[in-house]
Amino acid sequence: MDEVIARSHTTLHLNSPAIDSQASDTLDLGNSMLDDAELTFKLRLNARRGPIRRLRLLDSPNLKGTFLHALPEIAPRLRSLDLRRNTRLQGRHLAALAGLPELRELSLSGCSQLDSDAVLMLGGLPGLRRLELVNCDLLEDAAMAVLPELPLRQLLLGGCVLLGDGALEHLSRSRTLVDLRLVRCGRITDHGLRELAAVGTLERLNLGWCSRIGDASLDALATLSRLRELRLLGCARITDAGLSALASLSRLAQLSLTGCEQLTDHGIDQLRALPLQEIRLLGCHRVGDSGALALAGVDSLEVANLGECKGVGNRAARALARLPMLEALSLAGCTRIDDDGAMALATCQTLKVLSLSLCTAISARAVSALATLPALRELYLTGCTGLDQTALDALLGHRSLRRLHLIDSDLPSAALHDFQLRMPDCALVHEGEMEER
Repeated sequence: MDEVIARSHTTLHLNSPAIDSQASDTLDLGNSMLDDAELTFKLRLNARRGPIRRLRLLDSPNLKGTFLHALPEIAPRLRSLDLRRNTRLQGRHLAALAGLPELRELSLSGCSQLDSDAVLMLGGLPGLRRLELVNCDLLEDAAMAVLPELPLRQLLLGGCVLLGDGALEHLSRSRTLVDLRLVRCGRITDHGLRELAAVGTLERLNLGWCSRIGDASLDALATLSRLRELRLLGCARITDAGLSALASLSRLAQLSLTGCEQLTDHGIDQLRALPLQEIRLLGCHRVGDSGALALAGVDSLEVANLGECKGVGNRAARALARLPMLEALSLAGCTRIDDDGAMALATCQTLKVLSLSLCTAISARAVSALATLPALRELYLTGCTGLDQTALDALLGHRSLRRLHLIDSDLPSAALHDFQLRMPDCALVHEGEMEER
């Protein structure tokens, strides 16, 4: 149930039309082989058509950054600049961006050659609201020193592996930051999170794979009263004691604890009073029916991933099916679930996405029941080896089904081919490796 955002970009060369026909004030020249001089020429031509407010230049391997010095003249009202994955971009040219007083968004993710000095050049951008530095893996703590002086609301630092507690000490001075993403910043410890807790404006925080943080970090974060989204994927030191601190976060709506293997039903029970809309517990092997029953009392829940929670079975499925707003549920790898549990899920009329992959005890009888779900759009049954032709027959004609996964289901290829022909609007995946939801 992880979101994937894909963007398409047009490859443009000098023999392209001089002025590109694009909507509104956005110009996309990404994936081109233009050098700085050629790009400057092309920008001047496009500026004749009207003001350029959003400029996308990602994956342009010949750009070094000298074109940036012409931007204040060519696009003085530029608000958004996308320079992702320009690996020859020289950081010293970023100082030219100070001539763009309306610049609000800057994306430098994947510019892995940029160092801390390059980021310090951004101190002259008093209007910057959003900054992407994902996988700029040369950045050190000192690079963050200038950022609290900017009115940043969103800061993406995932994959900046050299950043540690010193970076958070700098960021703790921010009075505007709302969304901070620190995925795979593995040097961060509980000490750094205690510093970060001073940023009372935070609403969204992603600490995925910050493997050195533990319960003390959650104690510190419990003071962030505005926090709505917290992602702790792979933070395996967290225990039930840490979750007790989160119970005070009265606005927390999205919580990811995927891979937090020490958690048990007791810890999950402490979350029952939160206004959760999304909970992810994939790989929390010690969580079972009791933990799921606690979640079944959270009426606001819309998305729940309990994949590989080995103790989850039919009792949990029956309880979760009664959630009034549940739209997406994964019980993949919960091998205690059989037809009785799966058929109970058929009563959840709001369900749109369901994964029962690797639930080897379910049969075509359960699929026939699930086929009555009116809103079902995606059904994942990879590794469900107990299915037969009648499972496919039951799904034929389903009006809303758009994706069906049957990898390693042992169904005859002829039957699968026939299903695809008769259900052209449904993407059938039945061979190869595909990430399950």
